[in-house]
Amino acid sequence: APEFAAKFKSVRDLEINRKDVKNETNVYLPAANEWWYDHKVPASLYYPAGLRTALSQKLTLRPLVFKLGVPAVAIHVRRGDLKRSHARATPDAYYYNLVELIRKYAPNSDVHVWSSLQSYSAEVEQNIQHWSSADFDGYRERGMTVHLDDQTLLDPWANLARANILVMSTSAFSYVPAVLNLNCVIF
Repeated sequence: APEFAAKFKSVRDLEINRKDVKNETNVYLPAANEWWYDHKVPASLYYPAGLRTALSQKLTLRPLVFKLGVPAVAIHVRRGDLKRSHARATPDAYYYNLVELIRKYAPNSDVHVWSSLQSYSAEVEQNIQHWSSADFDGYRERGMTVHLDDQTLLDPWANLARANILVMSTSAFSYVPAVLNLNCVIF
């Protein structure tokens, strides 16, 4: 396990104590997605373009699935680990409406949806699955390409991070490519 010179509970805690931490010190911070507590500070101060570009270098080596020459739209729809009634299971209508708006301005967009049918390990062992491929038929009927349970997380991340438009779900999974995406991110 790595050794940390300092541990912080939150981004705010780190910022308050930043003067006591030398540059290039190994620190532990459980989550870095709390920068928004101060809405006056732009995200670019926390995730500057140079840092995002450096972090995404491995993803730039992976092939993309989008058609060339048209706007690429990537959508993460969180499903697998959520029960249908869970608040984070954003209704499909939300995504359908967003795609309709996007296509109003970019009618030839190539829209791809990434999601998972797999639940948590305890539920997998009990053969519990809350969603099926048929639950994504509405996306397919609207001309979107659906990708379910890719063999590696790098492929969805590469496409989400490099799409012209990324539509996030309420999920840490789509947060990572959203930080790396230098284009349009909708949350």
